[in-house]
Amino acid sequence: VKNAEVMVFLSMMMFAGVFWGYIEGFLFWYLDDLGASKLQMGWTVTVGMVTSLPFLVFSGPITEKVGHVTVIIFGMMAYFVRLLGYSFIQSPEMVYPFEALEGFTMALMMTSAVTYVAKISTQTTIASVMGLMGSLFFGVGKGSGCLFGGICMSYL
Repeated sequence: VKNAEVMVFLSMMMFAGVFWGYIEGFLFWYLDDLGASKLQMGWTVTVGMVTSLPFLVFSGPITEKVGHVTVIIFGMMAYFVRLLGYSFIQSPEMVYPFEALEGFTMALMMTSAVTYVAKISTQTTIASVMGLMGSLFFGVGKGSGCLFGGICMSYL
């Protein structure tokens, strides 16, 4: 059962990386198409980081209260809301509420994911599972998000 749990977790982290890669690769281009200024684009990063700070500070108590799996699922749902929300915005100013969800998608979900690795691993496998999670999220996932996003954007 633990191996299935690890595989599902790693798959979720890869898909989270795909979502993150797509957002990181194409949000600014999309905002540019909507007529955003460079300042407005910069503010998206600021909003995302400022809203992430409380989740970084309180990620331990939040994860203890609701559980690792719940936090990770909530983070994936927040990615869904972000991506869906971006598709409906009509002006650059409408992006900020969706960028505020970065606290859930990156800060809270990723800190919970890192501590979840310790929970689902043994002392001999923790480094390997952590490395796999990182490579699937930051490498395969993010790269795939940029690649598939680019393919999709070329047809739109």
